[in-house]
Order: sequence, then structure tokens, then C-alpha cells
Amino acid sequence: MTRWKLADVRAHAARHGTAALTTPPKDREKFGNQKVQVDGIWFDSKKESAHYLLLKMRERLKEIDGLELQPVFPIYIDTPDRGRIVCGNFTADFRYWEHYCGKDTLRVIDVKSPASKTEAYQLRKKLVEAIYNIEIIEA
Repeated sequence: MTRWKLADVRAHAARHGTAALTTPPKDREKFGNQKVQVDGIWFDSKKESAHYLLLKMRERLKEIDGLELQPVFPIYIDTPDRGRIVCGNFTADFRYWEHYCGKDTLRVIDVKSPASKTEAYQLRKKLVEAIYNIEIIEA
């Protein structure tokens, strides 16, 4: 079974006298997730938006603060002769400070489904954890 391209749809519509589409049909998301809008912010999945609502509630309860969405972590290598070489970026879903037992801890969260835990993702995650000496929690 092959996927129809926009040109195929228009040719079919011309042959059968129906109105052709003016925009291409929407492709499904890579991992089958549905984009969701909460508080005017678009999230890549329902699971990520639900986690955001949980974190907003914890922020109102003063359990956490400094909630940041989509923090970017550059992945780099420091070399003695060429300096810092940036190899790419890792974008997590959330970063915040958690207050627990009088101690502040930096938390980095990445909301993942089992299908989205690819080898490339796992490698980027390990590199960021090693470079920045942090733990990335998968929710």
C-alpha cells in the first residue's frame, strides 16, 4: 500500500470532478501522539500537557519554582587544540528547582513514551547527563 501525495489527490479530484484539496492532508505524528494546547502553549502529547499541569499545581503549592519549558542543553566536546566543538543540542521538556527537606535540587524532566525512547535519544540523554552532571528523569 502506498501513500498518496498531494499531486495524486489533485489528479484523482480532476478525474472525478470533485474539489481538489488546497492543503496537503495532515500526516500523523511520528510516534502517534496528539498535539494539545494548554494555557496557550502547544505540547507534543497529552502526557506532556498533563505533566505540565501537575508541575503548575506544584508551583502554586510552592514545592517547586523556576519552571522552564523546553530548556536546551548544547552537546559539546572540549578539545585542547580546537576549543569547544558543539555537536548538537538536547531539548528536555521541563527544568525546575524542587524544594525538599530544606534542600533545593535541580530537576530536568523529559516526558517519553516507550516508542520514543530511541537509541539516538538514549545516547543524547547520556551525553547531557555526563556533560552537565545532572540526572534527566523520564516521566
